[in-house]
Amino acid sequence: MFDISVVFKVPAEIAEGLANGSLERVGGVIRDSVSKQVVAWLREGDTISFEPPSEILNSQLSQLMMQGQMLMGLQVANLAVSAVGFAMIYRKLQGIERQLVGIDSKVTHLCSR
Repeated sequence: MFDISVVFKVPAEIAEGLANGSLERVGGVIRDSVSKQVVAWLREGDTISFEPPSEILNSQLSQLMMQGQMLMGLQVANLAVSAVGFAMIYRKLQGIERQLVGIDSKVTHLCSR
């Protein structure tokens, strides 16, 4: 099975509406983004291209690989932030422990009098 890419002739005012989001294309139909009413039907242009599935799959695979690399980078950044947060909490707990040891020694000293 082949995917067929069809070229449409798009008038300037419709292209502008598609670009700014006020219009949307569904197949060869242009409709208002809010009311969903049909505004125009596109006509096929002069060029029709047949793209083999292998080329489509290759482009999709490269996009997935890029997304995977981005996801891996975000996971590494998340791990680094977690490690830094853990280190900060550990240092604070050590400070609290030292304070408790100091308080304990003072209480022990007062009770021994």
